[in-house]
Amino acid sequence: MEALAINTDTHKIEGSRENTEVPPTFSLAAIQHTAVQATFKHPSDEEASKALQEFDLELKDIADALKNIKAHHTQVINNPFNYSGGKYKLLPQIIPLIPNTTNTFYDVFGGAGTMGINVEAKNIIYNELDENLSNLVKSLSEGTYRKNYKKIQEVIRKYNLSEYLLKKNDTLQSNYKQLVEDFNNSNEKPWAMFFVIVILSFNSMIIYKKGEEKNIDDAYGKRSIAKSIKAKFILFSKKLIENKHKYTFHNRLLAKLKI
Repeated sequence: MEALAINTDTHKIEGSRENTEVPPTFSLAAIQHTAVQATFKHPSDEEASKALQEFDLELKDIADALKNIKAHHTQVINNPFNYSGGKYKLLPQIIPLIPNTTNTFYDVFGGAGTMGINVEAKNIIYNELDENLSNLVKSLSEGTYRKNYKKIQEVIRKYNLSEYLLKKNDTLQSNYKQLVEDFNNSNEKPWAMFFVIVILSFNSMIIYKKGEEKNIDDAYGKRSIAKSIKAKFILFSKKLIENKHKYTFHNRLLAKLKI
């Protein structure tokens, strides 16, 4: 598969398919979508094994191309899953209100981390009461994005789930329910298990059982991890790792957070 390249003079994406025009001003979400559509295709069952091996390189091509976009283009990093209350769509209006000279930015209701990761500040205080979500964001700031994604692949393989689009069947749903049950019964609450659960859940959202704050619901909704989600994962993880030195992570009530 050919590597993806972006011509910043003509604003064209040059990939394995025909060139696609891109407007001079565009958001990261738009370029992610266009890049994914231009570069990837759904592999057949026979191609799945080979595609799995090539996956890291393909995403590196996307990440590197996005990194080389001219500085005047709006670049907004989004988290890989849907999060209720997320500010991603409002960031173009919010970010200009925050001075680039900010010393410490307090993301007191950190959520999925989208706000803090897009702010220019010397220090970022991330605070989130949901321990599973807080652990996920903190864990993605450690190691490398390749190693992080391999942990996700290990969970997928262990529970015989799928990265790629397959026909819906009872086995996948049963395997997903087993993953959720094992996570709920785990004392450690591994972040990679949590990530896979959320991505494959209904609408890729964090859903807790009614009346049970600590237990995830087994609302299985998706059969695979979309290519666009994988690209978002790489971009989000890369940015977190690059800015790790700026971050301090907390899991406290607002009243107990020192500001």
